[in-house]
Amino acid sequence: GLPLEDQALMFEYFAETLAATVRAAKSEGRYQEGMTVLRDVRVQVDARVTIHTDKATDAATDYVRLKVDDGLAWDTAVARRDEARRDLAAAGAPQDRVNKTGFWVAKRDWLGWKKPHIVLATEVAKRYSDARVTHYRVQRPYQVSSNIWPAHDLGDKYRLVKDDGKAQELWTWWFDTLLDHCLHGPNCQHKMAYGSCDVGSRIYHKHIVTGALLPVLHTLFDTVTNSRYGRNGKGHKQPPRALRCYVQDDPTRANGAAA
Repeated sequence: GLPLEDQALMFEYFAETLAATVRAAKSEGRYQEGMTVLRDVRVQVDARVTIHTDKATDAATDYVRLKVDDGLAWDTAVARRDEARRDLAAAGAPQDRVNKTGFWVAKRDWLGWKKPHIVLATEVAKRYSDARVTHYRVQRPYQVSSNIWPAHDLGDKYRLVKDDGKAQELWTWWFDTLLDHCLHGPNCQHKMAYGSCDVGSRIYHKHIVTGALLPVLHTLFDTVTNSRYGRNGKGHKQPPRALRCYVQDDPTRANGAAA
C-alpha cells in the first residue's frame, strides 16, 4: 500500500476538495441535507384535509396545501450582501472585487411594468475545477431561489448600483408589486382571460401529505408515481420526496412527503 505520508496527503486533498464543493453549493443556495428544504421563505398553511385515520391508533394523515412567499425583503438582501462581502474580504479578495457583490440594475426597462429589474449578485465560492471563472448567485426581490450567472452575463445586462437608497427604492417596489401581481404587468392578458396569473409572483403553493405517513406510504407512492399529472415532455416525473419547512405562526417544523 501507499506510505502513510502519501495516504495522509491524498486524504487531505480529498477533504479540501469536498469542503470546497460544499462551500460552493452553499454559496449557490443549492446545499441540502438529503431532502427538499424550504429555506428563507415564509410558509403558511392554506388548506388542510384529513385523508386517512388509522383504525388501530386513530393517527391521522393529512393533505396540506402550503402557501409559500418566495420574496426576499430588503433588509435580508442587505444582510446577505454584507455577509458575502465580509467572506470575500476575509479570503483576501481585493476591494474592487468585493464591491462587485451587491445590487445590480438592468440596463433596460422590463416592458410589462416599464421599470428595470434589480438583482442581488453575490460571488460564488470557486471550486478547484473552475477557479479562473467568476460566477454570481443572482436573487431577485420576488425570488429567494437563485440562478448562477457568469460575470460577463451580469455585466452585459446589468450595472452595479452604488447608492443603497436608489437600490432600496427599486427593490422595495418590485417586492411589494409582485406580492399580488405577475411579471406581465397590469395589462396581463392571461389574468384578464382567466382571472389570475402567477408568473413571477412571490406566491406559490406546495402540496404535502403529513402526519401518520407509514400506513399510507405505499398507496401514496403508487398514486403519485402512476398519475399522469406533473410529467415532463418525455413522460418522466419525480417521485414523492421528503420536505421540511417551518410554518409561520406555528413553532413546530412541518415535515411531510411532497407530492
